[in-house]
Amino acid sequence: AQPCGMFEELARKRGIKHVQLKIGNGACSWGIRKAYVVIPADFERIYSAEEREMLYIHELTHIKNRDSLKYLLNGAAEAMFWFHPAVRAFSRRYKNWIELVCDRQSVSDFRLDRFAYAGLVIKSLKIHNNLLPNFSGGYHLTKHRIDSLIGSGRTGFAAVAALIPVIILITAAVLRG
Repeated sequence: AQPCGMFEELARKRGIKHVQLKIGNGACSWGIRKAYVVIPADFERIYSAEEREMLYIHELTHIKNRDSLKYLLNGAAEAMFWFHPAVRAFSRRYKNWIELVCDRQSVSDFRLDRFAYAGLVIKSLKIHNNLLPNFSGGYHLTKHRIDSLIGSGRTGFAAVAALIPVIILITAAVLRG
């Protein structure tokens, strides 16, 4: 599967690599210094050209927002305080917030049809059986994502939340002396 349209141009300008894997069940982006968009082998078969474009845009937005770094810092904080239920609960909400922000920015920055995008979120999670509680956040996150896209538009989390994993790591470093 080759990148299409708008994504292809932006990826070329920003040096974002496109990788297709024979394993995996969904598109994702990764990279702290060098960005990659990874797609599954059946990407073209499952999604229409319009849906692929929206998925690429979603991953491009994750890259623009440096979400891989946010996930890395969040994971480090979660690993350091694995025993603390509040940290686990916050971590789940923080990951959800990252997805909500990415959805809203993708739709607004690229002027995507929010109803088509919401339908794609449901289709993608349904295809990959991610409506169950797991990394995707399951039913509640899906509902929150759809409400955020076509409902009130509230993400339910302040922008300052982006700094919380950093604050947790700094606090841990200070407490360890």
